[in-house]
Amino acid sequence: MIAGPDPTILTASQFLEQRNDMPECGQWSELHHGRPFHFQPPDVDHGNAILNLSKHLAGYFQSQPQGYACFDLGLLVKESPDTILFPAIAIYIEGQRFAEADLAVSTTVPRLVVEMASTSDRKQYMASRVEQYLDWGITGVWQIDTQKEMMTVVSGNYPQRFYEKTETVESIPELPSLSFSLAGLFAIPDWYR
Repeated sequence: MIAGPDPTILTASQFLEQRNDMPECGQWSELHHGRPFHFQPPDVDHGNAILNLSKHLAGYFQSQPQGYACFDLGLLVKESPDTILFPAIAIYIEGQRFAEADLAVSTTVPRLVVEMASTSDRKQYMASRVEQYLDWGITGVWQIDTQKEMMTVVSGNYPQRFYEKTETVESIPELPSLSFSLAGLFAIPDWYR
């Protein structure tokens, strides 16, 4: 007798069809080797750092001839069984601007992704995620730790770089003219106080 496909293994399409029925409407859910995986919802510091970084990226890309950032875009990094990872930000440099922005999942490799190490389960799987991104062809991964208020940059053949809260992030190979204070990334907006 020939065994059929494992019914507990989902394809990328099946995962997307079922995502809204998952905890938190699938907002913090991914597909790992064909199986749904649910992260803990992040805290306010996670969203605050993303908001502050998005402002820096918006200013940067307005001054550039091409490139853009996508938020909550799924990346199909592996197939059969499918793995879809949702970095906080995926940054594209080449191609038509915003070509990937309206997609739920992309098969186009971004130049850079931003990951948030904001909950214990995200931290636990961070090394594996970085490895999967690099294996897929992404050249840079930023890991932002909201509790330690630091950032790690993994960039292709360059050595890892660690930024402390007091430092300025600059000279990143993928975005060479971008510069911002890491302390500003963790600053609470005036409207929130």
